[in-house]
Amino acid sequence: MTADSATFTFSPHEKMREGYIRVLRKISSMAKARGKNSRVPVDEAIHDVRVFIKRLRALLWFARPALPESVEKQVRELLTTAARSLAGQRDLAVTRATLEILAGTKKLGKRVAVARVARRLSLAADETAEKTLRNQTQKAAGILRQAIAKIIAHTGEDPKWPVASQRIKKAVQATRRAGKKALRTKNDIAFHAWRKKTKCLLYLTELTGSHDHVITQKRLNKLQKHLGDDHDCVMAAQRLRTAPVPASDRRHVSKLLLQRKARLRKKARKIARRMDL
Repeated sequence: MTADSATFTFSPHEKMREGYIRVLRKISSMAKARGKNSRVPVDEAIHDVRVFIKRLRALLWFARPALPESVEKQVRELLTTAARSLAGQRDLAVTRATLEILAGTKKLGKRVAVARVARRLSLAADETAEKTLRNQTQKAAGILRQAIAKIIAHTGEDPKWPVASQRIKKAVQATRRAGKKALRTKNDIAFHAWRKKTKCLLYLTELTGSHDHVITQKRLNKLQKHLGDDHDCVMAAQRLRTAPVPASDRRHVSKLLLQRKARLRKKARKIARRMDL
């Protein structure tokens, strides 16, 4: 995506409702363009639309006090539908990307094993025609825009808008709880939940223009990146368990994935401590 974080930030001189709707409409127009642009690689288009979905989830959470509960539920269901329609191809893409990283291992035997697994996964994968994938991406973008229209339609002139600092504080608390649980349990699902909370907090700091000197956007971005790469290792491991590959190759690649996960979680823990998250 070419837009920087300032695109999604409230202007100092606009009312909150005006800024909120402006950001929503910007996401809607960008999603529409990304869904229709055939010059963008399909994996990149899918990734970008999924990022828009995640950003909208954060915006939805931010404005929860200003929206009817029934509308919030409807929007969440729409976003879930849109995300699920793209999840399979996205998971395949991140698995391939993860295997490319593992291919850099210094040990020849393990490099060969990674190459064989990557080749087998490509052959065994259900390769969907690009036209179909682009149609799915366009459809997901359409559902996203439908969700945005529903939010705007139910955002009145004088709703109970939240205080930005209070919402940020609540998001920080939620991220801190998720992080402590993940580090305590070392559970893959808990780490993924931590990543989601971190991503939400990042988008909210961008939206409000938060300038905390400890919980910075740069640090949040690094943290969610490490946690995202951790989840990619989990997804790759899941595919590996059912892949038609020799047992020895499965063992080699599984070990490499576990080692990469351990490194990523160590980095995530270090960054979280700097931010007291």
